Amino acid sequence: MRVARRYATAESPSWQLGCCPCAQRPQRPAAVAVFGFSPVPVLSTNLVVGSAPSDRAGSAAALSETGGELGAALGVAVMGSIVIAVYRSGVAGDLPPGVAPETGDSLNAALAVADRLPPALAAQVVDAARTAFTQGLNAVAVVGIALLVALAGPALATLRERAPSH
Repeated sequence: MRVARRYATAESPSWQLGCCPCAQRPQRPAAVAVFGFSPVPVLSTNLVVGSAPSDRAGSAAALSETGGELGAALGVAVMGSIVIAVYRSGVAGDLPPGVAPETGDSLNAALAVADRLPPALAAQVVDAARTAFTQGLNAVAVVGIALLVALAGPALATLRERAPSH
């Protein structure tokens, strides 16, 4: 991680320092994400359990939890696969000649390889790896936005007001 520490300076944007594992600051972006995401499972479980008959509320809650866990696992797997595919294709063409092939495995691998290289070559490797990783995150953001827009229509069409059951 010596290379990452060299590139994280006082002038680096706070979002970058907050996401960087070598940062000495608290994880501000993670805290914002948690506060933004926290209401989602609560509200969705309330919607599912509230729309089920009272004698089936336990089954509805179990189904909601199982669906949430499965969705999270599939989302991480699919989106992570997209990130690594874009990273590998992006970093392959941007690496200087003579760099170890494991650099294309992950951003951490690229930083580890860069630690063993001369400073000028290390800077090229780190720049190529960070650019490719950012491209992967951008691709996942576009896919996520497309899914959000595509699923918002059916969700709005199927959700309706129900009279409260007592």
